Amino acid sequence: MRNGRLILLLLSSVVLAAGCNVRQDVETAPEEGWYEYTLSASAQGDTRTAYEGDVTFSWSEGDRISVLFHKGSTNKFFTFTTKSVNGASATFAGMVETGYEAGAADTGTKWALYPAAGHSYSSEFPVFDMPDTFDYASDHFYALVPMFAWSEDGSNYSFKRMCGTYKFSFTGVGASKVKCVIENQNTHQLSGSIPIKKSSYNDIYLDQGWSKEGSAERKLTFIENVSNGEAYFYVPFRAWEPVFKPIISLYDASTGNLLRTITAKKDFTGYTSSMSKIIVVPPFDLGNLPPSDATTVTYTESDAVFANPERGFYKAQEYKKASASTLSSSYLASIRTSGRSLMLLEYYLTDFIKSDISSSYLTLIENNFKALRAGGVKCILRFAYTVLPCLPRLR
Repeated sequence: MRNGRLILLLLSSVVLAAGCNVRQDVETAPEEGWYEYTLSASAQGDTRTAYEGDVTFSWSEGDRISVLFHKGSTNKFFTFTTKSVNGASATFAGMVETGYEAGAADTGTKWALYPAAGHSYSSEFPVFDMPDTFDYASDHFYALVPMFAWSEDGSNYSFKRMCGTYKFSFTGVGASKVKCVIENQNTHQLSGSIPIKKSSYNDIYLDQGWSKEGSAERKLTFIENVSNGEAYFYVPFRAWEPVFKPIISLYDASTGNLLRTITAKKDFTGYTSSMSKIIVVPPFDLGNLPPSDATTVTYTESDAVFANPERGFYKAQEYKKASASTLSSSYLASIRTSGRSLMLLEYYLTDFIKSDISSSYLTLIENNFKALRAGGVKCILRFAYTVLPCLPRLR
């Protein structure tokens, strides 16, 4: 009887253990109505999320992308996160609601966007939602370089740059964390809803007319930690709309105090499909220089006669042949003694109208330059092929 009770106790323990294991599996299984989707992503060019070099791309752990799926006529982006990273290639995984399939409902095009955000899809193209504030100090954004990709099979995506990028480098920053506000003086927006279009020429931000305009859309704000007095910000801008005239303001993120501000005097023009490096250095302020770097110069009044440099009266000299004599030191000294420091040198190239200038003539010119420098005299330099005859005076 005792053995029978022992057997029953053992069986009960096995059943309880099995029950615990079943409940544990249910708790770790995907939520009902969702399934895991895995894809591969690669990127090329100088677009990257971690700017450790000038040309090397690399995904990073924690990078997030938005991948487009559809269910019937409904389109929806789902967020995928890096599962494994191998430089420019990475595996991303994300949970997708049951019933959704990769691609757009109308065209079937399989889009993906980086970084993940509240992106949307509208009539054949995705709309990139560019937030007006990026907190690099707390969020997982190494650099704001928007990328897009499309796929044939929905499992392999190749990312490309979506726009040009300006790099602003601040040096000599006296704060541990800063807030940088970039405002475009022109009407072209930097943030907000920006559509993307796939074309035969390129795939970049569409023209401004596709989206609404407002003061908020012309601003981008970045929050970043300062390292060794330096802070870097990567500002995206449409490659074929390089009308960019920014006002750049740097604040201490802890106190809100304005550290530096600079306003562009003219548009940043030119095709900006790649990265343009712009360095913003501290403004030069003599009052802030340490005493050891400041020099005081005291000038005293003088009635002395001195040679007026680079302008005023001058001596003229013509050279028509390579056999002519080089300027002598004594002649140049006499010019200085007369209170002048300027010469007019006229070189006639009559012998070289149909040929290259001879080496001997070039040597003459070079030797004259050396003599002028040694004698402390500058020249007005002129070249001509012929001497025009004097015209008769009209009566």
